[in-house]
Amino acid sequence: MIELRATKGQFKLLRVLLARQRCTMQELAEQLAVAPPAITAMVKRLLTQGFIERVRDEQDWRVVQVSLTERGQRVASLYQEFWLTHFQSLLGHLDPDELMQLRATVPILRHLSNIEA
Repeated sequence: MIELRATKGQFKLLRVLLARQRCTMQELAEQLAVAPPAITAMVKRLLTQGFIERVRDEQDWRVVQVSLTERGQRVASLYQEFWLTHFQSLLGHLDPDELMQLRATVPILRHLSNIEA
């Protein structure tokens, strides 16, 4: 059994790495819209739990890449499955009109998610 004590931000970091495979610390800060010191703290905690690893970039040794370990991949996948199941359960509480309204907003939300800040 894997025990994970993590914040919402740390789970988001794991999900970003699951999707992107590998990121620099700066890329993680940008993806999560937080300051670099916050990423450093998250990374340190996840490192000590064995969920991520840091590797120096072979081209530029000043750059540190962060990626999931095998254990981190399992945790991120399990969390994602749990989240989707929970979200589907929440959708089950909506009436048909609310579901229709929600479906109408999906294209707008997709458009917003593709806009660079």
